[in-house]
Amino acid sequence: MAITAPYNFVPLSDQVFFPDKEWVESISHDIPFEDGVSGTLSLKITAHTPLLIGNQQTKNEQGATVVTPFQLPPEKGKKEGKYAIPGSSLKGMIRNVLEIASFGKMQGVDDKRYAVRDLSEGGDFYKKLITHTVRTGRRITRISANSKSGWLKYHDGQWTITACKYARVEQADLYNYRKDSNTLNDRLDQQITAPDKYQLWEATHDNRQITFDTTGNINQINRPHRLPLHYSLATNLGLGSETGELVFTGQAGRKHMEFIFYDNSPSNFSVSEKTIQDFLFIYRDAEDAVHWKYLEKFKSTGIPIFYLKNIAGTLGLHSIGLSQMYKVAYNNSIYEAISHTSLDHLDETRRDLAEVIFGYTDDENIEKGLKGRVNFSLAICEQNQPDTITK
Repeated sequence: MAITAPYNFVPLSDQVFFPDKEWVESISHDIPFEDGVSGTLSLKITAHTPLLIGNQQTKNEQGATVVTPFQLPPEKGKKEGKYAIPGSSLKGMIRNVLEIASFGKMQGVDDKRYAVRDLSEGGDFYKKLITHTVRTGRRITRISANSKSGWLKYHDGQWTITACKYARVEQADLYNYRKDSNTLNDRLDQQITAPDKYQLWEATHDNRQITFDTTGNINQINRPHRLPLHYSLATNLGLGSETGELVFTGQAGRKHMEFIFYDNSPSNFSVSEKTIQDFLFIYRDAEDAVHWKYLEKFKSTGIPIFYLKNIAGTLGLHSIGLSQMYKVAYNNSIYEAISHTSLDHLDETRRDLAEVIFGYTDDENIEKGLKGRVNFSLAICEQNQPDTITK
């Protein structure tokens, strides 16, 4: 099925127009230009589709959010005030259009490094990064993960990783080891989170340590998909010669395996500020915040993570995540991607046309800000019959 975007995006311009510097530095809200002019423009706006400028939000009896449109105070003798569009909403919309039309700077965006996990047919770049193939003597190709396992720790203001080995363990074997069919067992056919699994396990166990034997890295058939994989399998739970700690990841689809981390390295290696900020943005500030919030309390003793190291084109640690096939941060942040088109977009020393007309602030020096020279009044609704919208 084809997927189309409902938006038409304007390509980022490789040129930025900056008004004459001498003219820009002469602008003052208090002292008008000698040959300057002023005036007003009257506009009539027609809404061809439903329009909602939200004001108050309340909950109804069913728990749904009711959004009330922006409304003016009632005039004398009237029960209700008129509906309107605030001037600030109009001003922001017109400014955005002017920035595009005048080849202004691409600004007002957060310099974040977003992440991707793409297992589709077109996602070869991700699959090649996160996995590789292993050929046996019979020329049978098996898929093996590139990511390694370790413990992420925070001590004395520094994040470090202690490397370790891992083995995969069948959920069915965990059921037999627990001799329990009333908690975790009954939930694994649902889309439950890793914290759910940890809490269900801890309801009947003091800790997640477990003894086991390992097959070593051998070829396995990953049921139920029958995928040929290459990994170490944990067996003989509770009776083996190895000791490790059970690690859960989220439950998606027909997943049937978890992990055991064991044989910790006696040394550790540091994590760069860039790598940790990318990691925290993905897991603390984005969609997997519940998983991170649960694990963050273990940061002094060790948070179980997976990582990629010494990837082609990079030296040292590449990235880290909370699952074996974790989301990987893109090579470029938003600012870095913009700079590839033109560094002028990020130039804070020069002002574009929208800034000198609508004003700007300077976070480092408030005295360097410029008050805007354009004001927008309310757009008052002529047909005063809009409906509230429930979401």
